Amino acid sequence: MPEPASAAQGPANIPDRLSTKLRATQTLVSHMSFVWRHPSLVAIEVGWRWLFGVPFFLVAWTEAQQILAQIPPETVGLSRLDWQNPWLDSILLADAFGRYEPAAIAVLQWLAPVGLVAWALVSGLGRTLVLTRMRALAVPETGSKTDGPLLRRVSGYAALQTLWMLALLACLWLWYRGVGWACGVYILSGSQPDLVGYLCWLIFLSLGAFTLWALLSWTLAVAPLLLSFEHASVGGALLRSFRLGRPLSGKLMEVNLVMAIVKIALIVLALVFSAAPLPFSDEFGQDFMHGLYVAIAVGFLIGNDFFHVVRLRSFLELWRHYSHEWAGPLGPIKGFASDRLILEYSPLGKEFARRIFDLEWWFASDESSLWHFTNEETLDQVYAKIRQVYGVDVSDIEGALLWKILQRIAEKL
Repeated sequence: MPEPASAAQGPANIPDRLSTKLRATQTLVSHMSFVWRHPSLVAIEVGWRWLFGVPFFLVAWTEAQQILAQIPPETVGLSRLDWQNPWLDSILLADAFGRYEPAAIAVLQWLAPVGLVAWALVSGLGRTLVLTRMRALAVPETGSKTDGPLLRRVSGYAALQTLWMLALLACLWLWYRGVGWACGVYILSGSQPDLVGYLCWLIFLSLGAFTLWALLSWTLAVAPLLLSFEHASVGGALLRSFRLGRPLSGKLMEVNLVMAIVKIALIVLALVFSAAPLPFSDEFGQDFMHGLYVAIAVGFLIGNDFFHVVRLRSFLELWRHYSHEWAGPLGPIKGFASDRLILEYSPLGKEFARRIFDLEWWFASDESSLWHFTNEETLDQVYAKIRQVYGVDVSDIEGALLWKILQRIAEKL
């Protein structure tokens, strides 16, 4: 009797085996390619964000104009700004900020709650549509069967997005308080302003807050996936996001940090594009420069939305990888995905497992891929062996899904 599988391949050792076989950042290029080939995903993301963002910006702009009409910039000394005298400018800006702060807080007291509710509702619907579309593109026949009722998903998403925004606002508030402390110590201390010291602290606090958010926000970002695909409650999904295990949590944090670095790169790129034509501004004219700045801002926002979808796609694939794809002789793990499609190729699948992976048994679902049966960092050797054994090239199949690979092999045979 041949051994069914080695102990290293058994269910008890799956988290350790998966943690060593795949680097999360390795797959980001493939996820970017997937999102690029399916622009409907970015269109939905841009649509729901702008559905909220444009009206909110117009309301905020109107309120800002009213504040400036009540407190004209000339009355707070902003007309005396001299960009060649940073010491004077720092005092003028600090004084102007103190004058405008009470009026701004009065507006935020009603605008922030209204904006938070609107954001939660619109983003709950928008992200649900993005996720549903993403799953339908990955596995068209089964993509919508594990998602649960639409109303439940939207309401749950809205609640989780509310928590996400509250956490972001808390992080921004900590940053604001830190900058206020630095301003009081280095600018408004009564002695000569220390602009260098203040700017050093400003950079340190800004990067620190940005890094802190990147390290912690992945838990709130992955919770909606658990809400939809594990049919958890809002509280259950949130608690589960903190208990995904070290291998999966580490990969999610890694992806989140990389996406944060990408966002910084987009900001730097936008600043470069904005500064490049400045030496020629007199020749281009103000209208051209304003139009250019608007185009750069729109391009930055669309690029930012694109990478938000890439992160969501990466989170989804990692969750599949670590939570739903392995089972052993005792049966599938809890929450295992549908196996209707792959069962159509059951005899071929058993032969495939034996000839390609030297396995006498396996358990696979419609969302299983080659990644779940190899420890290598790439699939090149697996693809080469499939070409050698079956004479079929399957390297172009998105996600290396097993049922699609077996389907192509069956058509060849």
